[in-house]
Amino acid sequence: MIAAGLYEKHSMKEEVLKGYVSYLQTNYSESKHEAENLAQFLYFVDKDECRVGCLHNTERAVEFFNELSTHTTSGTVRNYLNGVKKFIKYIHSEKKFFEHDSSLRASLLKLQKKLDDYSKSLNEKAKDIIPEMRYVP
Repeated sequence: MIAAGLYEKHSMKEEVLKGYVSYLQTNYSESKHEAENLAQFLYFVDKDECRVGCLHNTERAVEFFNELSTHTTSGTVRNYLNGVKKFIKYIHSEKKFFEHDSSLRASLLKLQKKLDDYSKSLNEKAKDIIPEMRYVP
């Protein structure tokens, strides 16, 4: 995971991440671990700047999950997927993100679709693996 750059992350002092932590605490009563996972995701997508605009790069976002899935369990990948989906909900709840970026909404919808498809593919893989794991006397 180190070689793939998956451990690097943006500072939790970044405004976007502080806002996300507050959103998580208010709506989900959880924050630290999910926000740190998101900081890793955002860093992978854009190493230079922690901003919501990096979500326009949906290919790089999906690449993160492809890399992650080669180094971790499907459960970990699901945790990251759910965190990014919550981040998208957070962005939709804040009008300020759309004031200067009118194309952001379309990019978020595209990313949401790709994440949903990725989740479905994880579920299909799990369905294939589980029967193999059953005990046969």
